[in-house]
Amino acid sequence: MATDKKHANEQTAEMSAEVQELLLTAQQGDVEAQFQLGKAYEVGEGVARPDGQAAADWFRQAAEQGHIQAQFYLYLLLSMGYFELEKNDEEAIYWLHKVADQGYAEAQIELARAYKRGNGVEPDDHPSAAFQI
Repeated sequence: MATDKKHANEQTAEMSAEVQELLLTAQQGDVEAQFQLGKAYEVGEGVARPDGQAAADWFRQAAEQGHIQAQFYLYLLLSMGYFELEKNDEEAIYWLHKVADQGYAEAQIELARAYKRGNGVEPDDHPSAAFQI
């Protein structure tokens, strides 16, 4: 337990002041701060280094609160298996459907492609036709 706290303190010390402020706000449940913190970890901006697991964790927290961009970013991370993350087609498609159903055009196109190619779903031309723009 002491080691985890020491590691957390070291990570916080390596964060920029802006990211430290985001962290505090995100920990209080602010959905936009959670999304922005996920992006910081994804690209390694204001943190010691990029961290795919931390990015996915923060994107997931924001996504579960309905943040549409976080849902799409989480889909991307999970569908490609970025960083050290294991590819997870089932969860990726879950988030892609959620975003596409909300009218997010890029997600609708991705979902059409997934059905056409059978990426994470059974190939089916019918649903892809519904999402063609």
